[in-house]
Amino acid sequence: MYKDDILKLIRQSPLDIDLEAQVTGSPPTSATSDFLTNREQGDWAERVVHQAINECADDFLAVRYGRSDDLSAGDAGFADFYAKYQNELNTIGKRPDVLIFRATDLPNGEPDTLSDRDVSRAIAALEIRSSSFLIKKYEVFADRREKAALAECRSIRRRILESSLGDLLARKNPKIYDLLSTATDETFRELSFRRPSWSSTPELQILTELLKELKAHIGTLHKRDYLSITPKQEDIALVNRWIQKFNVNQRKTTVKVNVAASSELLGRIDMPTHYSEKKELDRGRLLFYVSFEGGKGYLDPAVFREEIINA
Repeated sequence: MYKDDILKLIRQSPLDIDLEAQVTGSPPTSATSDFLTNREQGDWAERVVHQAINECADDFLAVRYGRSDDLSAGDAGFADFYAKYQNELNTIGKRPDVLIFRATDLPNGEPDTLSDRDVSRAIAALEIRSSSFLIKKYEVFADRREKAALAECRSIRRRILESSLGDLLARKNPKIYDLLSTATDETFRELSFRRPSWSSTPELQILTELLKELKAHIGTLHKRDYLSITPKQEDIALVNRWIQKFNVNQRKTTVKVNVAASSELLGRIDMPTHYSEKKELDRGRLLFYVSFEGGKGYLDPAVFREEIINA
């Protein structure tokens, strides 16, 4: 069964995952503008996916299932809400945002009326997360950044090896000299050396500065050049707890995955309009944040059936 496969994978994981972990802690005392904006963005992303599936997948029904409370830290009643949410996490686990049903299995289903039996009929469970990045633009940026760093590495390599600085480096530190003399575009990112701090002569000062620059550009090459799908490790036990109770295929990745290797369920998205909102806390503090309206997602039916229905 699906839930048995998930449990087996978790137990084989090199991560130290406590499947019996309990969520504890005091509720936060105040919200922030960033928190409210991120929540609004997440709610918008969930609406887009939910609507796209129901508009295009006639044989299937998407039902919003995750918590939709709009209480924030600092609101009246938040402490009680927070305690109830912790209790839910500790008993049934983390509820996914959207459940997918065959339309014939749930003709009149609504989130507030779903029984445990209804939930167990779901064929997939989706965890929706939003991103503040435009993936295509980020890919162009990352590619330019890498090419620029490689060009600087090549330039520094030439400046050192094709001058008297090369002989100086060979005498002072043969190991770094060998690393640099054999480096290529493919191996620059693998270079690792401790930067020296020579300063007794002008030439050594120049060599030290060039090696400092080289190390900085190698550091740029070490940076992750892709956006990722990255669930929190501590969520794994809570997601598993829900899966064990309901045995529903939850499409939530539990490792860091290059987003380019994933499948696009919504092949295109129309961006929403956005506007400023104001929230007044009980003690009179004002929080300003961004809210989102409109926008549209376009479901790829082939990906939906392959990755969700037939997974």
